[in-house]
Amino acid sequence: MDEILARAGIFQGVEPSAVAALTKQLQPVDFPRGHTVFR
Repeated sequence: MDEILARAGIFQGVEPSAVAALTKQLQPVDFPRGHTVFR
């Protein structure tokens, strides 16, 4: 998963060590189908 996130546009130009530190703090979240996350 770290490699996928590191390739995401939001992390372009960010040091790999910084991406790794952030991804260690992330937790998976499940949303029901059709749920709006952002408006």
